[in-house]
Amino acid sequence: MKINYKIFGLVMFVMLVCCVSAASAADVDNITVPDDTSVIELDDAVDSVDAVEQEDSSDDGIDDVEDSQIDDTNDDAVADEKVNGTRGSQSQVTSSSISTYFDTTTGYIKSTAPTGLQFVGTFSNVPFDNFIINRNVALSFSNAVFNNVGFKLLYPGLVIDGATFNMNAPANKDCYVIDVESANNVQILNNVITYTCGYANANKYNYAIKVKNSANVKVAGNNITATLPLKTVVYSNTGLERDYVAGVAVGDSNYFNFTKNKLDVTGNLRSGSYPTLDALIIWQCDNSYIGDNIIIEKDTVTTTNQYSYIYGVDVYRSNYVNVHNNTITMNADQSGGYVGGNGTGAAYCVQFTGPYTGVTVSDNTLTTQNQGPNTAIYSQNYDGATNITVSGNTISVTGKGTTSTWDVLTGMELQDDYATVTGNTITVTNKGSYSSGCNVYGVSYCQSSPRTHTYIITGNNIYVNKGHYTVYIMNGENCNITGNTLHSYHSWHNYYGNETVYVAGTNNYVGPNP
Repeated sequence: MKINYKIFGLVMFVMLVCCVSAASAADVDNITVPDDTSVIELDDAVDSVDAVEQEDSSDDGIDDVEDSQIDDTNDDAVADEKVNGTRGSQSQVTSSSISTYFDTTTGYIKSTAPTGLQFVGTFSNVPFDNFIINRNVALSFSNAVFNNVGFKLLYPGLVIDGATFNMNAPANKDCYVIDVESANNVQILNNVITYTCGYANANKYNYAIKVKNSANVKVAGNNITATLPLKTVVYSNTGLERDYVAGVAVGDSNYFNFTKNKLDVTGNLRSGSYPTLDALIIWQCDNSYIGDNIIIEKDTVTTTNQYSYIYGVDVYRSNYVNVHNNTITMNADQSGGYVGGNGTGAAYCVQFTGPYTGVTVSDNTLTTQNQGPNTAIYSQNYDGATNITVSGNTISVTGKGTTSTWDVLTGMELQDDYATVTGNTITVTNKGSYSSGCNVYGVSYCQSSPRTHTYIITGNNIYVNKGHYTVYIMNGENCNITGNTLHSYHSWHNYYGNETVYVAGTNNYVGPNP
C-alpha cells in the first residue's frame, strides 16, 4: 500500500500543535475541549491536500511517478556522462577503453555495453579487424579516425556518420572498411574513407564498402578513395562473389541508394589474364538509385599493348534502377591490346547486364578514354530480356575502333530487347585511322545478341570523328530514328543526317535527321 506523504505530514502537524498546547498549559484542569466546529477532521485534511496536489501538478508539468516506475540503474552512467561530456545516453569509446565495450578477441560488441556509443579520437593497433555491431546501438563519432580497422554491421538501422577511415589492406586476407550483412535500413553517411591494397590478393576480396542481403541501405555524402589491384573475374562463382575487387560492392540488396558521394578508384597492380576493376558494382538490387555522384576511375598500371577492363557503374540483374545526374570519368589511356587478333579492353562508364526492366540512365556526364575498344554505356541481354531508357546524357568517348568484330568504339552499344535513346549529346573520337567498315559509331547495336531488338532514337545530337555511321543497327524491328542532329567526319569529308544512319531489319523508320 502506498502512503500519501502529504496527508501524513498534515495529520502529524495537527497532532503536534495539540501536543504543544497541552504541554504549555499551566493547569490541566483548565484545558478546554473545543467544540466540533473547530476540530479538523481527517477527511477534510485529505480533501485539502488533494486540492493542493492538483494545483501543484498543473503548475510544474511533472507527472507523479510510482516508486516502482523509478529506475536508478543508470545513475552511475549519468554521472559518467557528465564527466566524459557525452551526449544523451551515450558512453564514450576511446582507444584505451575498447575492452570495456568490445571483445578484444572477436571484435563483437559486449552484451553489457550501453545502447549508445560515441567513438572519440584515433584508433590504431586495434587487436581485431572490425568493430562488430550485432544489436541496436546508437553510434556517433567525434573526431574519430580509424586506422586499419573497420566496422561490420549486422543489425538493422545502424548509422555510421562522420568518421574517417584509413585502411591498408593486408595480404592474403579479405578486407572491407564497412561491411553490411543482412541488416536493412543501414546508413553510411559523410565519411572519409581511404583504402589502399598493395598486394595482388588474386583470390581475396578487397572492397572499401560491401553491402550484402540488406534492403534500403543508404550510402550518401562520403568521400571514398581506393587504390586497388585489377583482378580476373571468376565466372564460376555466383553473384557478387565473381568480382574480387571494387570500390563499393553491393549484392542482393533492393532499394539501395548511392547519392552525393565522391568515389575515386585507381588501379595499381595487375593480376590474372583479364585484369578487371569496378568502381561500383551492383548485383540483383531492384529499385536502386545511383544519383548526384562524382565517380572517377583510373588505370595507371596498364601500359601500351596491354589491356584492362575497368567499369564505373557495373549493374547486373537489377530492375528499375536509375543512374541519374552523375559525373563519371574513366581513364585507361594506355590500355588497349589484342587477343587473338581482336582489339580488347574496356573503360566503360556504365554497364548493365540483364535480365532487367525499367532501367534509366539519365542526365549524366560520361567521359572515357583508352587506346582500344571503348564505350560510355554498354548494355546486353544475353541472360534475359532487357528494357532501357537513355536520356539527356552528355557523352564523350575516345579510343580505337577497327573492322574486327569486337573492336568497337561507340558512344553506347545497346544490345537490348527494347531501348529508348533521346536527348543525348554524344561525341566519339577515334584515335586510330579510318577505314571503310570500321566499328566507330555514336549509337550502335553491332554485336549480335538474342531475340529481337527495337530502338527509338530521337532528339539526339551526335558527332563521330574518323567514323562514318552515327547510328548503326545491325538488325532491328519497329525502330524509329528521327529528329536527330547527326554529323560524322572522315577522309577529309563531312557527312550529315540520314547518310550517317544504317538500320537493317523489318518495319523500321528513318525520318528526317538533319
